[in-house]
Amino acid sequence: RPFDYNGNQFVTSFQAGYNDLSGEVDPRMALLASGLFADGTIGAMISVAYGERNLYDDGASTVRWQSGGFGPLDPTYTGTPTLPEINAAFHPRIPRYDHYVNEQTRLGITGSLQFQPTDATLVSLDVLYADLSGTREEYFLQAPSFSAGGAAGALNTNVVDAVIRTTGSTSTLDYGVFNDVDIRTEARFDDLTTEFTQFTLDGSHDFENGLRVHGLAGMAESNHDNPRQTTLLLDANDIDGYVYDYRGGKNRLPFIGYGTTDVTNPSTWTISQIRLRPQTADNSFDNYVFDLAYEFNESLTLSGGLHYKQYEFKSTELRRSIGTTANQEGNIPTNVKNTPISAYDTMVRLQGLGMPSGNINRWLVPDIRTAASLFSLYDRSV
Repeated sequence: RPFDYNGNQFVTSFQAGYNDLSGEVDPRMALLASGLFADGTIGAMISVAYGERNLYDDGASTVRWQSGGFGPLDPTYTGTPTLPEINAAFHPRIPRYDHYVNEQTRLGITGSLQFQPTDATLVSLDVLYADLSGTREEYFLQAPSFSAGGAAGALNTNVVDAVIRTTGSTSTLDYGVFNDVDIRTEARFDDLTTEFTQFTLDGSHDFENGLRVHGLAGMAESNHDNPRQTTLLLDANDIDGYVYDYRGGKNRLPFIGYGTTDVTNPSTWTISQIRLRPQTADNSFDNYVFDLAYEFNESLTLSGGLHYKQYEFKSTELRRSIGTTANQEGNIPTNVKNTPISAYDTMVRLQGLGMPSGNINRWLVPDIRTAASLFSLYDRSV
């Protein structure tokens, strides 16, 4: 606040960061100006901060671990663990490699105005504003078979080879070769904004008879908007010779192989889901305080007051619908089914991970921007 400084102040700063995967320079700038006026009875301060963040983030994930569920061992099985031992061991739910692209801009503004006509009276008005906007892209090459139960999941998957590691009472399937595995390439796009505002008026006055009055009125509001959360899934089912191997331990990155399946070929894939899930989340908080304190003497003060708070929260999410609550995400329109994947595909390449030798670092993904235009995904009348 301006009365925290002696006299006028002006401060600026500038920083920059570089992400060697995205090749982008991210600036951050800030300034603060504060001054006293009217013989020091009025103070004003403002600060502004602005920053940009553009980065790629590559890595591997498992989406947790689980046990059980595999079907009969393949007739060519060469491992030593039995099927009950394999099903009792933990295996990755969705072994995969990930590629993220994040672009963000952040603006923050704070302001404070203070008035102190006498030593007994102080009134302060504080204002905060923040805006965070950005986009996030997520790309995965994964095997959802291991997370699903029943005939469409791991029960349909046959183990060709397996190695189990036991630590104490816990066993994990660190290595496996599998037939009849369903694989998936996934692309997701989010458009994200969050706007925050806060106003606080705070005042106090000390009367000469020992009575002190204090009041505060404040409100804060946060509005999050995710108008586009779009995910497209392409599947290839029942592939043979799928391998995952977590035994190497190099950078905790597994080797994942897909047999003879070409994950860069559009003809390998079939579109299986279209997810459209725009969301909002709004918060508001009102806070009012009125306090009285009376000092009888140095040893005795009587105080009391009123405090009122009100909090409200509202969130929304939309899904594709034909007028019912039935899930339509796996319902692919005819025009989309009849369009070749090559009409809306692109490639993702992992960088700088130091993956195990022979690991795939490039695969086909759906291009959401092209698909959105091609299929009018954001036209709710379609």
